[in-house]
Amino acid sequence: MSTFGLVALETFDTLYRKLNSEQKKAVDAIEGPVTVIAGPGTGKTHILTLRIANILRQTDTTPDGILALTFTESAVYSMRKRLVEIIGPSAYRVNIHTFHGFCNEVIRRFPEAFDRIIGSSNISEIDQIQIMEKIVEDTFLTALKPFGDPLYYVRPVLHSIRELKREDYTPQDLAVFIATQEKEFGAINDLYHVKGSHKGKMKGVYTDMLKKIERNKELLTLYEKYEKVLADKRLYDYEDMILETVRVLESNENLLLRLEEQYLYILADEHQDANRSQNRLLELLSSFHENPNLFVVGDGKQAIFRFQGASLDNFLYFRERYRNALVVNLRENYRSSQRILDGAHSLISKSAEFDERLGIPLVSVRGEKGERYSVYSCKNEDDEYRFIAESISAELARGTEPREIAVLYRNNRDVFPLIDVFERNGISYAIFSDQNILADDDISKLVLLLRVVLDLGNAELLTELLFMDFWKLPLLDVYKLLHISLQSKRMLFECLGSRAILARAGILKVDSDAFLALHRKLASWGSMVRNKNAADAAEILIRESWFLPELLRKEGSVERLHKLDAFFKEIKIFAANNPGGKLADFMKTVDLYTTYKIPMNARAGGAFIHGVQLMTAHRSKGLEFDIVYIMGAVEGHWEGARGSDHFHLPTSSGGIDTGDDERRLFYVALTRAKKKVILTYAEEKAGGKKMLPVQFIEEIDEAHRELNAVSVTTVSGINELFAQFAPKKNVHIRIDEKEYLNKLFLDQGFAVTHLNNFLECPWRYFFDNLIRIQRAPSRHQYYGIAIHAVLTHFFDAGRDGEKRTKKDLLSLYKREIAGVPLEANVREEFLRKGTIALGGYYDTYHEFFITPFWNEKNIAGIFLDIPRDDGTEKRLMLRGKIDKVELVDGKEVHVIDYKTGKYKSRNAIEGKTKSSIGKERRQLVFYKLLIDSYEPKEFIVVSGEIDFVEPDKKGEYHREKFLLSEEDVLILKDEIRSAASRILDLSFWNERCFKKECSYCELADMMQGKDYPTSTKDAVG
Repeated sequence: MSTFGLVALETFDTLYRKLNSEQKKAVDAIEGPVTVIAGPGTGKTHILTLRIANILRQTDTTPDGILALTFTESAVYSMRKRLVEIIGPSAYRVNIHTFHGFCNEVIRRFPEAFDRIIGSSNISEIDQIQIMEKIVEDTFLTALKPFGDPLYYVRPVLHSIRELKREDYTPQDLAVFIATQEKEFGAINDLYHVKGSHKGKMKGVYTDMLKKIERNKELLTLYEKYEKVLADKRLYDYEDMILETVRVLESNENLLLRLEEQYLYILADEHQDANRSQNRLLELLSSFHENPNLFVVGDGKQAIFRFQGASLDNFLYFRERYRNALVVNLRENYRSSQRILDGAHSLISKSAEFDERLGIPLVSVRGEKGERYSVYSCKNEDDEYRFIAESISAELARGTEPREIAVLYRNNRDVFPLIDVFERNGISYAIFSDQNILADDDISKLVLLLRVVLDLGNAELLTELLFMDFWKLPLLDVYKLLHISLQSKRMLFECLGSRAILARAGILKVDSDAFLALHRKLASWGSMVRNKNAADAAEILIRESWFLPELLRKEGSVERLHKLDAFFKEIKIFAANNPGGKLADFMKTVDLYTTYKIPMNARAGGAFIHGVQLMTAHRSKGLEFDIVYIMGAVEGHWEGARGSDHFHLPTSSGGIDTGDDERRLFYVALTRAKKKVILTYAEEKAGGKKMLPVQFIEEIDEAHRELNAVSVTTVSGINELFAQFAPKKNVHIRIDEKEYLNKLFLDQGFAVTHLNNFLECPWRYFFDNLIRIQRAPSRHQYYGIAIHAVLTHFFDAGRDGEKRTKKDLLSLYKREIAGVPLEANVREEFLRKGTIALGGYYDTYHEFFITPFWNEKNIAGIFLDIPRDDGTEKRLMLRGKIDKVELVDGKEVHVIDYKTGKYKSRNAIEGKTKSSIGKERRQLVFYKLLIDSYEPKEFIVVSGEIDFVEPDKKGEYHREKFLLSEEDVLILKDEIRSAASRILDLSFWNERCFKKECSYCELADMMQGKDYPTSTKDAVG
C-alpha cells in the first residue's frame, strides 16, 4: 500500500470504474494462474498495467517484486508509460522487459552462473556467416556443398540452426530426431516401384525424403562444429541468451530460487508469439508454486511470428499446463467500428487453425456500424501509388491528422516507390520500417569515401568521389583534372596532388588549392586507416571530410543523422568484436552484406515525425489509426511467402498450411483501423504481367466490402506524365527544428552528465547527449568501464554473503579486461595497470568494505517542473545510475561514485579552481535529489563520496567525502531549470563556450553555415 499515494489511488479508481465486467475480472484476479484472451482493441495494455497497479494496491508486494515480459522495446515503453500515468514514479521500479532484455539482466546480475556467456562476445548475422563459410569450406560434404556454388547452403543452414535454438533443440536432440527419421524410413515397405518402366527405382516421394535425411545429417555436422567454434572462441549468438538462461535455471537451483523469491507476480504479454524456449523460461520462473501467480495475455488470431519460432501451440499449452487457471475472454472492442470487426472475423474464421474457443467475435462499443472495406483495383503499380497519395491528400484536406493515417505493406521494400510519390506531392510521412542504410544515398557516399581511402590508386572510385557534393569542387575543374590524367597517362591521385599538372589542365592557382588540400587529406587518411582501429578511423573520416556538417545542414537532417548513427553503430560493434580490426576488415564485412543480400538496417526512427505513418503489417501490431491503407494486396505477395524446404526439422509445422500465418497477419492489418480500411492492388506489374487480388480479400464476406475500379488517376490536376517527374517538395524535418528538439529533450530525460556537459559547453550537450552523434569510445573510457564493472560484480557477490578476496577481485578484472575491444598490446598495458590499481585499492580499503545497500542503482521517473514564460510548466524526467549506496543509519544513506584517472583535489571537485566547474560534487548532489525523491521516499542521502580507484603519483589512494544538504538540492534544481529553459528555448543557439578551441562549437559553426567554405580555396581542410 506504501507505493500508492492519494493521487495514484484516485487515478486507479477512476480508470477501474470505466472497465467492463470481463476487464474487471482480469484486473481483480491477483492470485493464481490467469489466461486472458484479448482480441484487437480490447484494452490489453490497459488491463496489464491496471492489474500491476492493483497488485501494488492490495498487497504488500514492492514494485520490484513484479515481472512483466513482452516482445518488443516499443511494447516495454508503452507499458511503462501507461503505468507511470497510473502509479507515478514507482512504475520505474517494476521490472518490465523483453524476454531477451530480462535474460541479459539476469546474466549481468549473476555473471558467475553464466560461464558460457560471461567474457564472451555477442556475434552478428554477418559474423555467423563468416564462421559458417569457414566451417563449410573445411568440411567434407556432399548434400550441402554443391559443386557450382559450394556456399549456397550457408544461410539456409544458419536459418535452421536459429530455428532449432529457438525451440531449444541441441545438436544432441537433432541427432536423436535423425535417428528416429532413419528408423522410420527403414520401416517403409513400399520404397520402390514394383512394376512399369521405373521398376526397382525408389519412388520420388521417398527419394525426396531420403535427400532431406541426408541433408539433416550434414546439418547436424555443421551445427556441432558451429557450436564448437562459438565455445572455443568465446562467442555466443542472439538465441543463446535465452537458451543459456533456461539451461542455467534448469541446473542451478539456488539461482532459480532467488529469482522465484524476487518475482512474486509474473505477467506475459502477447503470449501467442512465444516460442518454446521463451515458454520454458516462463515455466521455470513460475515453478515454485503449483498454482503460480502467472498472468498471460494473448490472442490466437494475432499469432504472426511463426517465422521466429512462435507457435499457437505454446499459447494453448498454458491452458493445458494450468487446467484450473481462470480464463477471461475480452470481447468488447474499443477501437473499431462493427463493420471492420465483422469483416476481419469473416476472414480469420476461414483459417484451418481457427479455434472457436479463441475466436469469439468481437463487439464494438462505439455504437456505429461503420463503413465497408473499400477495395480499389488500379491499372498498374504507378496508378496505385498515385491513387493512395491522392486519397490521402483528400483526407488531410478534410482535417484528418497525418498521424491518424497509416499505410501498411508486406515487406520493407514495398514502400519506397510510394515515398517518391509522397515527396512529389508534399505529403509528410514517418517511416516505421527498418531501412537498408547501404542503399541510402548519404551512406553510399560515405562507403565510397572509405573505399577510396583504402585504395587511393583506384581511379574509378576516386573519380566518383571527386563529384561528391561535400567537397564543393567546381565540376568544370574536376572534368579538367580527369582529362589531364587520361591524356598524360598519369595516375589520377598523382595528378590531384601536383600543382604543375593542375596548371597544365587549366585549373587556376587559386582554385587548385582545394584539389591539393584534398590530396593531402586523402594521403593522410590513407595512412591513418592502416594504423587505427575501424571505429576510430571512421570517426576521423566522418568529422574531417565535411561529411557530418554537410549532413546536418541538409533538409531531412534528422533522418540522415539517424542512418549515419546506425552505420557507425555497426562499425563500433565490429570493432568491439574484432579488437585491432582495421577499416579494411570492416569493409569486407560490408561486402558480405552485399553478397548475401542482407540489409544493414536502421531501426525505424519516425517516432518524432508528424506525418502519415508508413510501416509493415508486422510493425503495426499493437497500434491503431483512424484510417488504414493496405497496399500491394495482390496474389503471391501476402499469402504466397513460402520458405525453401531444405530440411525436415523437428520444429517443422508438420504440414500445417502456412497461409494461415499470412491470413492472421492480414487480420492484424485490418484491425488496426478505427474508422476506415482501404485496400489497393494493381492489375499488372511494370513489365505487363497480370496480377490478381490476394485471396484474403475474397475471403472477407461481400457484405463488408465494396469493389472500386480506378480508371484514371490524376494528382491535384497534374497529368500523369508530369506527376512522375514533378520536383520533390521538402517534407522532412531539420535537426534545428524547435518542436522536434523539445520533444526529443523531454522524452530522453536529463542526467547529471547532460547537465555538466551543458554547463561546460551547450554544444557538447547538443551533439553528444541530445542528438547523440556517435563517437568511438576512447581506450581510457573502455578501461574505466571495465573497472566499474569489476567493482559492481565484486560488491554484488558480497551482498550475497560470499566473502570475496583480493584474488577474486583480480580474477574478475582479468576476465573483464579480456573482453574489452582493444588491441592486444593496449589490453596488456591495461591489464597490468588495472591489476596494480585494484590490488592496491583492496589492500588499502578491504578492512573497511561495507556491503552496499544498492549497487549500480538505476533511478528514473523523478520529475522536475520547468516553468515556461507562457505560464505553463513542462515536466522534465531526471535519471541516473549510482555506483554504490551504503546504509548509514535508519533512513540515512551515503552515495559513492568511482573515478578512474588522475586524482582531483577537494577544491577541484567543488569547482573552486580556475579550470573546474564542480562536476563531481554536482554529481553527488544530483544523486541526493534522485534518491530523496525516489518513491516511496524511504531514504535520505546525507553524504556523498568521490572514490578514486587509482593511486596518485605517490601511490596513495584518496576518497573525498562531502556532507550534502537540502540547500545543495535547491541550488541544483535552479541550475537544472535554468539549463532546461535554455534548451527548450534554444537560447544557446548563437552562443559559443568559453574555450579558445572547442570542436563542438566549431561543428556548430559549420552546421549553421558560419565559416563555411564559399570558394574552392578553402573547400577542403
